[in-house]
Amino acid sequence: MNQRQLLVAQGSLLLYKEGARLLFCDRGSQATTARFVSGLLAAILLANGIAQVALHNLVVGLPLLAVGGLCALTFLALGKARRKRNTVADVPPVLVLDLGQGLLLDGTGRTLAPLTDVTFASAFQFTSSARALDVRYGTQTHRLFAGNGLAGHSPGPFLDALRAYCPAVVAR
Repeated sequence: MNQRQLLVAQGSLLLYKEGARLLFCDRGSQATTARFVSGLLAAILLANGIAQVALHNLVVGLPLLAVGGLCALTFLALGKARRKRNTVADVPPVLVLDLGQGLLLDGTGRTLAPLTDVTFASAFQFTSSARALDVRYGTQTHRLFAGNGLAGHSPGPFLDALRAYCPAVVAR
């Protein structure tokens, strides 16, 4: 079996090269969202708790510090669990470009389309100023990646990697 080489990691989507195949893998974003929210709550609650304690309002400050500390521990635990869970071998592909056979496959290996009928393109998102990454084949369009302008995520690195290995599938 060929070794996976990470080409792009943005948000929850990863793009690997494995021999003559390009694999799109999704780590899942639920833990990412929970980690973001717990980190944000930790920062807000701890800052307010410190301010209240500094103002000698212990009745309000100590509970804020306690809850903020729990949120901070949750933030750290989710980060550790994500690093442990998302090793290369553990993240299954959701989409595969088999360059050797010239096929687009789903995560289970089922053929979706020949690569001659596949197009990857940057697409507009109604809910964000950031761009998304869509894959089109036949009459179907699937959103692989929704960019996040606040986190600096965009489909550009995915399209650049696809251009390097299979330029015919990238929309002009």
